[in-house]
Amino acid sequence: YSIVVSCPTIVFVNASASNATIGTAYNLDASVTGNTAIVTYSVSPALPAGLTLNTSTGAITGTPTATTASATYTVTASQSGGACT
Repeated sequence: YSIVVSCPTIVFVNASASNATIGTAYNLDASVTGNTAIVTYSVSPALPAGLTLNTSTGAITGTPTATTASATYTVTASQSGGACT
């Protein structure tokens, strides 16, 4: 027999909003396709001050309050059977 791991695909539906501006409200909605039985989301490294990740929906929202260095953020969708990035 074989075991097949089916991870969901996380897509940010309004990805054109990828650059946040200090003092301006920001909203980046996550959409999941494939195996969609998501339990929780996490992000690494921590988001800049003023932005938060909704651990239930995957949305990144808020109003940035400080300048930070450019970084790559990894959003991970976790299920009861494990995590997929």
